[in-house]
Amino acid sequence: MNKNWIIPLVVALGLGFGASGFAGELVSGTVVKLEKEFVTVEDFEIGDMIRVHYDNQTKVNGKLKEGASVDMEVEGEHAVSIDVISPDEEELEETDEDM
Repeated sequence: MNKNWIIPLVVALGLGFGASGFAGELVSGTVVKLEKEFVTVEDFEIGDMIRVHYDNQTKVNGKLKEGASVDMEVEGEHAVSIDVISPDEEELEETDEDM
């Protein structure tokens, strides 16, 4: 039996090309800088600055702004999704006024 297909299969699965598609890297951090099509985030885990591209194909949940805490799914240098996890400052002000 020819087993030459085993190594390419193992490599493909290791790279994430399985039935579920490519799984991106998860990055959590604070937005340090917003540019036209780029967002720079200070990674919570490693403390490094990470600059990634985002566009109309990126799924953004919440209001993206400098100082916001975010969770991002990144493939290469492109953000697939960005979830803003810190509350909006305006929402905090409204909550304070309600008390």
